[in-house]
Amino acid sequence: MNITPRHFAAAQYTVMAVFMVASWYTMLTPWERALGQLEFMFAPGYENREFFVWLAIANLLTVVVALTFWFKRAASYPLAPLLACAAVGLLAWAFWWSDATFIFSYLLGCILSIWQWWQPNKSFKRDALKRAP
Repeated sequence: MNITPRHFAAAQYTVMAVFMVASWYTMLTPWERALGQLEFMFAPGYENREFFVWLAIANLLTVVVALTFWFKRAASYPLAPLLACAAVGLLAWAFWWSDATFIFSYLLGCILSIWQWWQPNKSFKRDALKRAP
């Protein structure tokens, strides 16, 4: 198995996704209070409602990006630029709404996803263009 930039990006986003899922798990347990907690966080009059809405969107997108990077198709042309754009969007969210830890994590993930997108095509052999003796 060759380790490619796709695997590094997948590992980075998976670590972040596991952290985010664990954070939501901690926020919503015990389960008897979870519905009340969600109603409070997303209540129209709550001053931090917009933050929690964007946090939930970013967390779901992070999980989707993490899962997508594990598939071989993530290195294909139509999907690689889309994942790079999602990584840039998540980085923008981190700059706008989050702290230095998330900014650094999403910056690393963004760099890895752009590296994965722009990596050279290894399906061609380097020696194929040389003249035969």
